[in-house]
Amino acid sequence: MRTHCVVLTFPGHFLQTYQCIQQIKNLDAELAITVLIDDISNKTWPGYIQDCEKLYQEPCTFLSTVDFLDPWRRNPWIRQQIVKLYLDKILAFEGNVFFIDGDVLLYNFPPMESVPYTTVKYSGVPLSQRDPQPGEVSSQQIFYVNHMLHVDEGRLFINDEKYIGTSGCPFRDLELGLLPQLRGYVEHINGKNFSQLHLDIADDTRYSVSEWELIEVYKQQILRRELNLVKCDKSVFHTTWSCDVELGQNYFGNSIPDLETWWHKLPNTKY
Repeated sequence: MRTHCVVLTFPGHFLQTYQCIQQIKNLDAELAITVLIDDISNKTWPGYIQDCEKLYQEPCTFLSTVDFLDPWRRNPWIRQQIVKLYLDKILAFEGNVFFIDGDVLLYNFPPMESVPYTTVKYSGVPLSQRDPQPGEVSSQQIFYVNHMLHVDEGRLFINDEKYIGTSGCPFRDLELGLLPQLRGYVEHINGKNFSQLHLDIADDTRYSVSEWELIEVYKQQILRRELNLVKCDKSVFHTTWSCDVELGQNYFGNSIPDLETWWHKLPNTKY
């Protein structure tokens, strides 16, 4: 039984996060919700913290209160991945949580403790022969996981699927106790602090940091767990991969209370 949901958001997803929260409530009104607010972003506006609390009406945790995130102020995209890899140190509770990004509309929960995935394009880069190039996202993610875990093939395997990825499903049940084990393992085999390992590659375009690929490959290839891999499509969830202003005001219709007031506060760019 799921008891707690954690929603991660930042200024670019201010309105979509409200929709996300309402949809979670529609699916399970008993599920406790905590909203993680990335107020470190330089796209916040005066009163952003108070506006989040007013609109979401759920307990909020603000990332500006988390000291160890300070080195990630200039890396907004990677910061969101780092937050998920340190959730056990950020949240005030233990156990398992259902995690979801704030720009996701979930239509159906995946089976409990399953690993949601999509079939994604794989650039086919032979990593033994050359490094991935910018834009070869699947190959960059494999390169990242190879680097962190020292595995030969940093991706998941299932039956005859050509390539599957978990990054395309920004939601899942997450075992918080697994995260310190993962970080400790990565630090042991690399001889360096987990966060510093990521800072070292933050500007290296050969890598694309993927928290979900790292976690799930660790479970499958290092812990030798049998994963319940479940393919998810548009009947399960929807995400626009866009910020609020890119979608336009009409996209939200009547779904946001006092939309006109909020709309004029939004940042014009995603990060």
